[in-house]
Formats: sequence, structure tokens, C-alpha cells
Amino acid sequence: MFTLAGIGFATFIYHSILSKFLVKYFEYKIENIKILAENVVEIAMKPQNQKINFMPGQFVFVSFISDGISAESHPFSISSAISDKDLKLAIKSLGNYTSQLKNLKIGDIAKIEGPFGRFSCQNFENKNQIWIAGGIGITPFLSMARNLKNSENKIDLYYCLNNENEAVFLGELSKISERKSNFRVIPFYSNKRGFIDGGTIQKLSGDLQNKEIFLCGPPAMMKTLREQFLRLKIPNKNIHSEEFQLL
Repeated sequence: MFTLAGIGFATFIYHSILSKFLVKYFEYKIENIKILAENVVEIAMKPQNQKINFMPGQFVFVSFISDGISAESHPFSISSAISDKDLKLAIKSLGNYTSQLKNLKIGDIAKIEGPFGRFSCQNFENKNQIWIAGGIGITPFLSMARNLKNSENKIDLYYCLNNENEAVFLGELSKISERKSNFRVIPFYSNKRGFIDGGTIQKLSGDLQNKEIFLCGPPAMMKTLREQFLRLKIPNKNIHSEEFQLL
């Protein structure tokens, strides 16, 4: 507990104080706001000067400068491709801050800090991978999928949702799958099949022992799946979860 508290305090100090001196900021202007579902919005932003360089799967801290929205900084995974002109974020309304983002307007400014994190398929030589997204946890996988090269990876993506109405990115992901023969998209709806589990993934994707497994979604989901994979004798070093770590 003391170790976790220490890590949390160090992260707070780094981001709140030291980052002002050590981290470069990028200024972006909101170019488009697309309502994807009742509680999901995709924000496209254009760089005002220098464009941020990132790896697919990384996240940034964003502070929006807009009337009626807190100027505090929050982490969001990048969903755009590296080659995109705009930087895209897909955000779900989950609390007080994210519920305010519906008030953003075209032309509002965003201060971008980052990128951060090592949650990227490109960080691993083993291209035989399993991606598991829970809800809006699909965002880093969107960036990874949008950047896939031909025959580079062999990937199963599990897109886990409550129901079909929440599958706002399934159409695009299915089109990518049609172009990339080694990229398979598996929608998994809890209202029809219950919550996904490690045994089901092993049954559908085969042997998991020599695959890199990526998890992004609600903390309880990631914790449960990690425990299940460990019981299936999957090496812990092969299981990667998005914890929004700065380093």
C-alpha cells in the first residue's frame, strides 16, 4: 500500500509540478466534434504549430480552453492514425468532467501534453497478439488498427460491450479487417453472452502461451482477466494493461 501510494504521489508531483518545466506542450484547435452515440464524442483537433509525434496506443494529457469547461488536465488515449492530419480523441461521458465536453465548440483550443505510455503493439517483437477492449477502452486499439501494415501482425481484437448499440467503431474496424487478412475483429456483447473470460478467449483464439495480450477497459475487467490468464499459465510478462503510466 505504501509503495502504491508513493507511486501515485510521485506521478502527481511529476505531472502537476515538474511537467511544467520538463514536458513540452502542443497547442491544437478543435476542427470537428462528432457525436458517435448518446454518451460518446469524437474530437478532431488541428495543430496550431508543431504536430505531436506519438506511437499508436499512447495517451496524452489534455486541457481544453473553453467557456463552461474546467481547465484541468485529463488523460485520454489517442485514437487517430500517425498519418492523420488531425489528432483524434474518442471520449465517453463517465463523470462530471467528461460530461462537460459536450459543451466544446469548433475553434476551442486544447493544450496537449505528451505523449506518454508504452501500451503499444509496436513495442513488442512478437506480432502474434490478442487485443481486448472494454467499451471506450477501444480507443488505443483504434490507433493501433488504423496504423497496421500488411501482414505485419496476426491479431484477434475482442470488442467487448454491453450491447450492439455501443459498438460505435465496429463498422470501421470490420473494414480494416477486410483489408488486413491477419486482423480479426470479434464483437462480444454481455447482454447476449455474459462477460468475456480467459477460457472463452483461449477457445476462440487457440493457444495463448506465446502471444502478447493487451487489455484496456474498466479496471475490474482488466484485473479479472489478468487473474484468469495467469491461472491459464500465461506468463505475466505477456499481459499488458493500460494503466495510464507516465513512463
